[in-house]
Amino acid sequence: SYANSLANQAAAQKQQDQASLAAASSSAASSLAALQSQQASSYAAASQSANVKIDSLNAQRTSGQPADTVSDGGTFDYVAKNGLWTNVVTHRDSGKTWNGNYLVQNLPVFKDPNAASMMDNLYTQSNENVPSWSLGDVVNNNQLTDAQKNELNQYAMMLVNNYRKSMGLAPISTTQDFLNKVQQRGDSLKSGHMLHNPSLTSQIFGHGMDETLTSVDFSAYTMYSKDHTTMLEVFQGVAEAMNGLINYDGDSDNGHRNILLGDDNTTGFSLQYNTTDNVWVMNSNGDGYIYQGVNIATVPAQTSTPSTGQDNNKEIDQKIQTVKGNLQSLKNSQDQTYQTQKLSLNNAVQQLADQFASQEAQAEKDNNSKIQAF
Repeated sequence: SYANSLANQAAAQKQQDQASLAAASSSAASSLAALQSQQASSYAAASQSANVKIDSLNAQRTSGQPADTVSDGGTFDYVAKNGLWTNVVTHRDSGKTWNGNYLVQNLPVFKDPNAASMMDNLYTQSNENVPSWSLGDVVNNNQLTDAQKNELNQYAMMLVNNYRKSMGLAPISTTQDFLNKVQQRGDSLKSGHMLHNPSLTSQIFGHGMDETLTSVDFSAYTMYSKDHTTMLEVFQGVAEAMNGLINYDGDSDNGHRNILLGDDNTTGFSLQYNTTDNVWVMNSNGDGYIYQGVNIATVPAQTSTPSTGQDNNKEIDQKIQTVKGNLQSLKNSQDQTYQTQKLSLNNAVQQLADQFASQEAQAEKDNNSKIQAF
């Protein structure tokens, strides 16, 4: 009877302990749920506020660019007429505040053909935000239109003639008939490997010709717009290739440089996609003849002043990143607070469970001693 009485008392105490432990666990869960709800509400409000700020910042973007759009073959004329030349040409200019334009007007000039260093490579301006005005002049199916072929020649010839002018050399020109022959030579480079073919060029032009060949890679400029490569991006690749032909031609004994800065009076450029090597190939052909016809390698005069508004996309992106960073910091802080509170409550419940278990074990030990003494 005495043993049963002690056992009943222990069972009642254990039941009471279990009820207390269940209540503590329930209270901890409720506390965590309340914290989680409060945090969710707080984060939702902060997220909504952040989205409003981001929308407002995006609305403040300016490119300093005209608002209209060019058409097929119109990029070069548009840039020239609006004076949309980049002020960041080489890596030496990377510290300048970029004016938001992409095309190089003048390559770095060196009278010493071996003087260019790595810092004189053209600075790659990533086109995260391709100017909307350029989207009307795109390359489809790796094939330039006739208008795009003509503007390609205009841009390449401008780079050569601006370089020649800086060197005190006379300009060179292109007639339409001559460019047609250059493009005929270019058509022969659409398959096979990029090799000179003097017999073919003599057949096309009727006599021997100077020739330069180079690959043109504009992939660095089109990583954000592979589905709609613009002529603006093509020209960026052309400028880089031209810089290589003239300023970094030591491995070819400056043969390409000597041709482009030599005694030729007529030259033309053609760009085409080679399906054998999957690469764009640009050829130039030229000689000392002066051909009859109008010079089409001209640069339109600037007729308008570029917008004084600077491209602020980088600044806006930084501000948006700050807003997103603050929101993420709030989320991280909430997660840390939740985990700390969860750990604290779990520890408290576990301590209570350990306390009850210890008390129950001691009570059982005491009861055994009492029964033995009895």
